[in-house]
Amino acid sequence: MEYLITEWKWNAMRILMIISLLTNAYGASEVRSAFDIGTGKIKMQVARVYEDHIDPLYCQAEQISQFNEPLVNQEGKITKEGQDRIVAVLKSLKSAGEGYGSMKWDAVATELFRTALNGQEIAQNISALLNMEIKIISPEEEGILSFLTIVQEANLNPEEIVVLDIGSGSFQITCKEGNQFLVYSAPFGRIPTHTLVKSNQLTNLKTALSSIDPRILRKIRDCKNGVIGIGAHPKQILQSQTVYDENDLKAALLASAEVNINHTDLLLVKTIMESLSITQVEYKAALAGNTSGIFVFSNSISVVPTR
Repeated sequence: MEYLITEWKWNAMRILMIISLLTNAYGASEVRSAFDIGTGKIKMQVARVYEDHIDPLYCQAEQISQFNEPLVNQEGKITKEGQDRIVAVLKSLKSAGEGYGSMKWDAVATELFRTALNGQEIAQNISALLNMEIKIISPEEEGILSFLTIVQEANLNPEEIVVLDIGSGSFQITCKEGNQFLVYSAPFGRIPTHTLVKSNQLTNLKTALSSIDPRILRKIRDCKNGVIGIGAHPKQILQSQTVYDENDLKAALLASAEVNINHTDLLLVKTIMESLSITQVEYKAALAGNTSGIFVFSNSISVVPTR
């Protein structure tokens, strides 16, 4: 699916960049906090946000659920205990941000809230309790935030990369073509993929991948800096290297006898790479989930890297 940035929005981002270069001597900035509420963790970044760049001050990630302790019950609803856990973690992180002088908060929620039958209700409850609006974003918006995050943090050219972001509940593949973000998203993150493998239904993932936009496939084939991986890529690989290919995945699978979550992580990435003809992935660790992307998107910071 494509996500179109209108001409006025894109031009405004570029104009803001020019203005910021002229006014940056005055040091106009504010301290803000961004929260990325995922299925397994809540990530927070406190940063001094300027009109043209971000200075991180503090980053933290807190677990809200373990693989075998889901926050959603059999009815497909976030439980009271789950809400209380999320509130407790957000309250603690928000307080930490205030210690750095942060008085503005941007919070986004992803697959957990998108799929829970009471996700919108819980988001509203938590927003009221903490006096902090939580926005449930679409899979496409999540892909854009992950793309902007790594462009910002690694100073990459947005025209020359494809980003593969793997989360607990879903994954996104995102690239930029002209004024468009092209985003493919599937609800097959770490936890759903583990369920698929255990029930011998991994073909569902392969079928889903067959519908990807051919423009993304072309970008994967032609992009100068290749595919950049962020998020929950296989731990077995990342313990020893940050660049890997299918042969590395096959070797790790041979060494992984038990079909646990780490084993199915390998199968998830291997299936994606085989289905989309991705020859190599370079992993880059983000500071705190997609929080840098939240700052960029909400502040209209230019995504064109400095040279």
